[in-house]
Amino acid sequence: MDEALGLMRGVSPAVAARACRQAALAPFDEASETCGILSGTRLSADRIRAIAESMRGAAEDFLDNATSPEAKRPACVVVEVDGKGAPLRRKELEAAEARGKGEEGVAKTREVKVGAIFTFTPNPGEGEPPQRDADSTRYRLSTQTADAFGERLWHDVEARFPGETPLTLFLSDAAPGILNIRSNWFPFAVGIIDVQHATEHLGPVLDACGVAAKEKAREGELSKWRAWLLAGKVDEIIREAERQRVDANACDKALRYFREGKPFMRYAEYRAKGWFIGSGVIEGACKNVVAERFCRSGMFWSGAGLEAMLPLRAIVKSGRYAAFWRHVLRGKRQIACAA
Repeated sequence: MDEALGLMRGVSPAVAARACRQAALAPFDEASETCGILSGTRLSADRIRAIAESMRGAAEDFLDNATSPEAKRPACVVVEVDGKGAPLRRKELEAAEARGKGEEGVAKTREVKVGAIFTFTPNPGEGEPPQRDADSTRYRLSTQTADAFGERLWHDVEARFPGETPLTLFLSDAAPGILNIRSNWFPFAVGIIDVQHATEHLGPVLDACGVAAKEKAREGELSKWRAWLLAGKVDEIIREAERQRVDANACDKALRYFREGKPFMRYAEYRAKGWFIGSGVIEGACKNVVAERFCRSGMFWSGAGLEAMLPLRAIVKSGRYAAFWRHVLRGKRQIACAA
């Protein structure tokens, strides 16, 4: 009957579109209240959820197959990747793919992999941090394996920028799964380890050198070593740490991060070219795109519910919601009401 009347889950496409958007932005009970105010039709929270979850296939199809090539070739493309844990219901935490073990070995969350792709124009020598091109940021959210997620990110870049790929930067921390995405799917990109993550790893090095966290000298030493890091002098950090170390094993363990990451920490070179060296965009996405909707206090998801809402959330936060509904309704029979 829905098909014959041009309805979706018993409501018009306009109401379904409003319900799905509100469900992507806020908890289902809040979405229900907002839809009642805006459309004059009160839908229960459960019905809002059912309508939104029913659009999972359409949302995934849109993300995978409805990306058009950019009209203008960008100067530079940035791919950033990170992960954020989303709380699941207790029965869902036994799933093999659950991540984030608690103190007693009980899974607390499932990792949502977060990808952001955006463009910008480098501004070498201007002394100002680079700025993203307006409306260029596209997000991907998924609980897939790292390799499957990497393939989808690569597909997104290929679809937006066909032909010879523009200069591409791959910005991330040094987590093994993310590094595999970089090596397997973006070997053509310039790999950059986020400078903030690198700075945080100076702490264990200082600990191994006997510079305690509460010592007055700590701040001065950290400032000096961070200056070396920004200047791309990773070898200087390694030599100084080896000279000052008081715990050889701890020092070697802490320095492994810098020895292995040195090729991706040429920050002075990157800054001179006007490139991004921090992954603030993806850090913000973990908070504003994922946590703001999926990690609220008292919120626990089913695996299926989380999977259904992730693509809708990505579409809304990428500013592509109107295009998504044009894609959904193309070729659909619309019913005209008689006067």
